[in-house]
Parts: sequence; structure tokens; C-alpha cells
Amino acid sequence: MLLKRLRYRFNQFITAFRANISYSDVEFIRHYLTKAEQVLFYKMRRYDQKHALQVAHKCLLKCDSNTWIDRSNLVRVALLHDIGKSIMPLSLISRILYVLTKKINEGRLVKFFAKEKSFIPLFRQFYVLNNHSDIGAELIGEIENNPELIEIIRNHHNKPTPNESQLLPVIREIDRIS
Repeated sequence: MLLKRLRYRFNQFITAFRANISYSDVEFIRHYLTKAEQVLFYKMRRYDQKHALQVAHKCLLKCDSNTWIDRSNLVRVALLHDIGKSIMPLSLISRILYVLTKKINEGRLVKFFAKEKSFIPLFRQFYVLNNHSDIGAELIGEIENNPELIEIIRNHHNKPTPNESQLLPVIREIDRIS
């Protein structure tokens, strides 16, 4: 199990390192996002953009087997779910350290280090990584009034609740495996 997890993380790192956005990706983004949403999307690092695109494409595949899903809204949410990471440059090294630190003490160590106003850049990056859902919800709330979109972005890493959006479990599942 540990070897499988290490291989997964290594492949994730290589994929992030090689992240590239194609012309067809740009057209896909233009099709689903408004101009203001595109501005937020393109503020993310290239590997976050690529991750969001992978989640969006997998969501489209999920839509094929679930006719009740609003394809356009689901793809839009998938493209925007990590926009909270755009508020500062987050290095790959800080992400690796964040993931490793989060495994220690069930994440309590990350909460100890993650400080918004720290003079240590790594701790500020930990703060953004740990709180990107809330940050993203605030960012999207500044440009539009869409409670469902805000809810999904805010809660895409939280445990399910009874009255949440029907799109939230789909985003959670696909984000977890992408």
C-alpha cells in the first residue's frame, strides 16, 4: 500500500512538473467560464490549471452516465474548485512538504504551521494550501452571486452533509482521484 501511494505521489509530481495547457484546453476554458472566471483561473499555477482541466474532463465522462447532472455547471465548478490556490505562488516543494506534514498527527501539525501572516513563506503557503477552499469561495463570491458554486468550492474537501449540492459528491470523488 505504501509503495502504491509513493508511486502515485511521484507520478503526480512528474505530471505537475510537465503541466502544459494546449490550444484546445484554452478553447475548452473559454467555452465554460465567463471572462471574470477566466481571470481567476489563469491566476493559478500551470499545474493547478492542468489539474482543474483533468477534473473537468473526468466530470464530463461522469455526466455521460448520469443524465440528471447539469454538464455546464459541473464543468464550471471543476475548473474553479481550486482557485483559492491562486492568491500566491505555491511551489511544488511546499506542496510536497504540506502533504507530508499533513500526514503527521492527523493534520494537527499543518494547522500549527499554517499561518496567514507568518514571516516564513513556507508557513504562508501552508496556510493557502490548507484554506484554499474558503479563499476560493471568497474570490468567486466577489465576482458573482451563485450560492451553489460558492458552496461547492468552499466544501469540496469537507465531509458530506445532508442538504449539500448534488454536484459536490461528484467533484469530491473526481478531485480525490485526479
